[in-house]
This record gives sequence, C-alpha cells and structure tokens, in this order.
Amino acid sequence: MCGIAGVVCPTEAAAQSAIEAMLCVQAHRGPDDAGKQFERFGDQYLGLGHRRLSILDLSPLGHQPMVHPESHDVIVFNGEIYNFRALRKQLLQDGEDFRSTGDTEVLLRGLTRYGPAFLQRLEGMYAFAFLNRRDQTLLLARDPMGIKPLYIGKSKDALVFASEVRGVLSSGLIANTLDKNGIATMLAFGAVQHPHTI
Repeated sequence: MCGIAGVVCPTEAAAQSAIEAMLCVQAHRGPDDAGKQFERFGDQYLGLGHRRLSILDLSPLGHQPMVHPESHDVIVFNGEIYNFRALRKQLLQDGEDFRSTGDTEVLLRGLTRYGPAFLQRLEGMYAFAFLNRRDQTLLLARDPMGIKPLYIGKSKDALVFASEVRGVLSSGLIANTLDKNGIATMLAFGAVQHPHTI
C-alpha cells in the first residue's frame, strides 16, 4: 500500500514536526520501512516522507525518499507502474543505469530525463511527489482515475500533502474544520466532489 507525506513551510522545525506526525499516523500503510528528507526549497523548507510496504524490490535499494545518483532529484511514490519493465528497457537504451529492480527508480529516472511528459507513458495507479533540483520545482501527480489517493491542504503559510486526510490534518499546519461545500456535495451527489473533502 505505502504512504507518502510532504510539506512546504517556513521553518525546518515545522517541516520536521509535521513529517514525523504524518508518518506516524500512516504507519499502517507501510510497516516495512520509513524514510524522510528535509531541505531548503526557495525561501521555504521542504519535507518529504514515506512509509514503505515492500512488494517489488524487497532490498534496501527500494528505500524512499529515493534520490537520483547524478541529478539528486528526489521522489516519494505510492502505487504500481504496470509497464515499468518496458519503460526500464527504453531507459536503459537511452543510457540510464539502474541500481534497484522496482518501479520507483524507473519513475524517478524517467521524470529526471523527460520531465512531466514522462507521465504520458505511465500505465498504472500512482501518487507521487517529485523534486526537480535543477528547476527547484515540486511535481505532485496521481493516476488519471485517482485510484491512489493524494490529499492536498493549503494554508496561508504551508502546503501539505499525504496519502490520507488524517496525514494532512496530523501535520498541525492545516485547520481541522468541516468543509460545508464538501458536505453539500456529499448530500447532493452521494459522494464528495473534487476539489472538496468533508
């Protein structure tokens, strides 16, 4: 299952506190491993966290956040890329050299080489955050059907994302209040409508 967590906020201490709390409440999503990374991101701080359920690559080489060895781009990923073996073969032909055997590194290297256009090649279910160091951009993406969850919260000072709403709320950076629009869409349509939550 795995779980991702991330925050962009004004201080490193706030980022560390948020990621610790977010990983703790999502521990059930990934009992096999956990990882986190913190760094400057413009005039803010970025924190990335991951809870791992080891399925494809059971070795420590599948640890996340995963860092590209040359570009130092970073990814946290939840999901499964069904066509990762074919993509890996193409990337090998393009000169990429892989350390692990899983789909996370295929996604990392594809995004580093081709940027967001690489998303068009993906077949699968996924949610991830990708830090492009050269451009100092953070790409958040999920599969087109939204099979893998990616919840995002914004406040005046922070951007928070996680695999679960309680992950976002546990950050302490997003208000824990009811969204009347979310409730109204639930009552009107039988399900909460994008971009709301309850």
